[in-house]
Amino acid sequence: MAAGNGSGQNIDDFVNYESEYRHYVKQAVVLGDKMTGLCPFHSDSNNSFSVDLKTGKWHCFTEEIGGNFLDFYGKIHGCDTKEAYQEVLKQYGRYEEKPESSDYSLEQYAKDKGFDVRWLKDNCRLSTGKKRKTGVTFLKIPYFDPEGKPTVFRERYARKEFRWGYGAKGKINLYGEWRLQAARQGDSMILVEGESDSQSLWRMGLPALGVPGASLFKPEHVEVLKGFDRLYLHKEQDSGGETFIRKTMEGLRRGGFDGAVFMFSCGSISGCKDPSDIYLRLGAEEGKTRIKKLIESATPVDLSEPDPVPEHIQGAPVNLRSPEGWTYDESGIYEIKPKTFEEVFICGTPIIITRRVKSLDGDADKIGIAVLKTEARRKVWTETLLKRDEVYTSKATTILTNLGAMINSENIKPVIRFLSALEAVNDDIIPWGESTSTLGWHSKGRFLPGVDKGLIMDFDEQMGAVVSAYHTHGSLEKWARTMQEHREKNRFRFLLAASFAAPMIKLLHHRTFFVYNWGDARGGKTAALKAALSVWGEPDGLMMNFNTTQVGLERQAALFTDLPLGIDERQAAGSGAYGQSRIENLVYMIGEGKGRTRGAKNGGIQKVNRWRTIALATGEEPLSSETSMTGVSSRIIEICKGPFRDEVEAGKMHIDCAANYGFAGPAFVKRLAGVSAEDLKEQFDRMIEYVRGVGKGKAGSHVSGIALIALADALANDWIFTKNDEKREKNAQMDVESAVLEKKLSISIASWTRACEMAKEIMREQIPAASRDVNENATRFLADWVFINKASFTDYATTRLGMMGEDDGTVLIISTALSDALRTAGYNERKTKAYLAEKGYISTFYDEAKDKMEYSYVKRLPPGKDGKIMRTRVVEFYIDKALGDSEGGELPDDGFMPVGEDEDLPFD
Repeated sequence: MAAGNGSGQNIDDFVNYESEYRHYVKQAVVLGDKMTGLCPFHSDSNNSFSVDLKTGKWHCFTEEIGGNFLDFYGKIHGCDTKEAYQEVLKQYGRYEEKPESSDYSLEQYAKDKGFDVRWLKDNCRLSTGKKRKTGVTFLKIPYFDPEGKPTVFRERYARKEFRWGYGAKGKINLYGEWRLQAARQGDSMILVEGESDSQSLWRMGLPALGVPGASLFKPEHVEVLKGFDRLYLHKEQDSGGETFIRKTMEGLRRGGFDGAVFMFSCGSISGCKDPSDIYLRLGAEEGKTRIKKLIESATPVDLSEPDPVPEHIQGAPVNLRSPEGWTYDESGIYEIKPKTFEEVFICGTPIIITRRVKSLDGDADKIGIAVLKTEARRKVWTETLLKRDEVYTSKATTILTNLGAMINSENIKPVIRFLSALEAVNDDIIPWGESTSTLGWHSKGRFLPGVDKGLIMDFDEQMGAVVSAYHTHGSLEKWARTMQEHREKNRFRFLLAASFAAPMIKLLHHRTFFVYNWGDARGGKTAALKAALSVWGEPDGLMMNFNTTQVGLERQAALFTDLPLGIDERQAAGSGAYGQSRIENLVYMIGEGKGRTRGAKNGGIQKVNRWRTIALATGEEPLSSETSMTGVSSRIIEICKGPFRDEVEAGKMHIDCAANYGFAGPAFVKRLAGVSAEDLKEQFDRMIEYVRGVGKGKAGSHVSGIALIALADALANDWIFTKNDEKREKNAQMDVESAVLEKKLSISIASWTRACEMAKEIMREQIPAASRDVNENATRFLADWVFINKASFTDYATTRLGMMGEDDGTVLIISTALSDALRTAGYNERKTKAYLAEKGYISTFYDEAKDKMEYSYVKRLPPGKDGKIMRTRVVEFYIDKALGDSEGGELPDDGFMPVGEDEDLPFD
């Protein structure tokens, strides 16, 4: 443990750590370089206290605190580490009183370094400066560029304290650049840290340039080194020397230095650590001779190979360099004081940066943070992705604490400074990656789950539980064997194939649609849905139901992009017109492939959720009805009745799905990713042609959806379920057409034929394309409603709904009664009336006062049973025409005839 005050003494050199700790640690046991015992800072019954006797660092595993010996001494005696250091030095007789003054001068510097004052003035232009406000003197060290123009200056005070002059930021160059013209007479250059080493080498007649600080060599400095064939780097035997070599080599590498690089050290000469020491001890001539010998035996350095990074913590996610002024190990983070080299304990939890991540979704870049914490007496790394403002601002206090780090309001600022320095010094090591918050297809042929190719999943906590369901359990072989037993049943086979088909939506530019399995409660619909979801992961975790909000369904659909969306229990959405309307809204939304546009809290709009999926849904009744919009039925492939023979089969599937899952989907996608889009489209067109042929008169949207799923079944049969590849190859050569296709996309005759059989049966269950749309259904409903309530259209009705018109086949319906009937039946009143008017099934009247077309007019109805005349607004419905257009028939003679005449004008 390097520590010190003005004297810079390292207490590791003289403190007996075993003796010191034994004073305070009860039941101390020493094994090698480790001591364990009872922690002196709390009531301890187990040996939770550990000490490294080489470094003096300690750690309490119960309270998760630790530090170096000065932290321990200060905690025991109630003082800070500075006071502790002074007390330790006094105990060992090494304390040195420090002079109070910071004054320093050219003369003092010349004396310290063995230089002639006149030479420093004439050759280096050094002088003594003075602060106006304080009167403190300092050594002023000017810097010049290769043309001799001044650039910056540096101030040196007593006890090696340095400061840069005003305006130095961004202008710091190498010390001695103005001497380059003379140095270029040779073909080599020595690079050292600091001004005094440079000056000492000049006095010994050797070419040198100085880097003003261990970490201050920049790639742009390479420009002044061009033309030198050989560059010799001097390495001091301390942490600063390590930093100097590392940062200088990094700068040379990034700056494109093309000469040979060597490394040497003066530490091999007794009592010397740098060229300044050699000059002081040996003089100019002898010093030059010794340094030349060191240079002759210098070690070649390969700039193409980055320096090996030390392993600070065994098993860490990534090995990183310690930034200058900091260090970290398993016991925590320490800051090294620049003057005393004292390690000051900052945090008892190691925290490192593991990666930088760019979002494919357009979100802000994130940083991977890993914390080493103790769980059940084991050290465990916990990693998470955080936004930069969550790492480098006060937000980090709460976030890092929740991750298990020992963070509080006192140490958060130095921890943030450490992480910032850690990232900067390891810019070439910390990897960049790409992340996404959605599953499915991504750039470069990547797919989540299964073909991630290094793509990082970055999901919020709310979606984390759902995403975690995408994992594997059991084996692919057992899963395939279980499913194969039921694939002879076409309904089950179709539902299973639909799960494989979801990733093909994007590749074939197909629309999103529903596959809906309905029937009684004992058909095994939920069991079949679980089987389909087990293709990708744990089915119970992936399945949702209709009892959800639109926002929740949007988020899950966006997350499950290119994957099946499993929705169980249609009845959970509610019954009646409201429940049906809610279901249809969800169907439309999923089919659209995008969510609603919503405003953001801070202004603007939120990012719109988008998805591609095949929604697999179940229920006990049809998803669409006669009142459903035509677009609803076109988005749904319905399968009536359960996929299993009996409840026993269905019950067994629930158990089998929980035993093996998550393998088939990723395996399928890996094969699919290697198929060209052209080949896949060719096979898809071929399947569409077949399905259209067996499904004449069916809706086109159903043809393409069933063809897509049938193609997926054929591919899955070969890629997942067929084990005998040799047999498959033989089958594929049974006719010329398949032999040609086999070269492009591997589908056997047997798989293709079986998929076609399945598609044919499913196609038969779909509604005809010529089925009436919702408006035609509404017209038929209205006619039926009139006939059912014909007694209410007479003068003797207890409840009047209207009356017969003047012409046969015309009915006058009270406007409010018509509106109530349509709404109760689930039809859209405005849409239905507009359709009836367009077709000429109801009269229309232009209202000049309102400047709009009306569907009704005021009429006086004849007296009823009560003898009163009703004056009301009626709609004139040409029922005979409506029935004749829709069914080619005429109004039947069923005694429903006019009962009288009314001579009033339409607007009475």
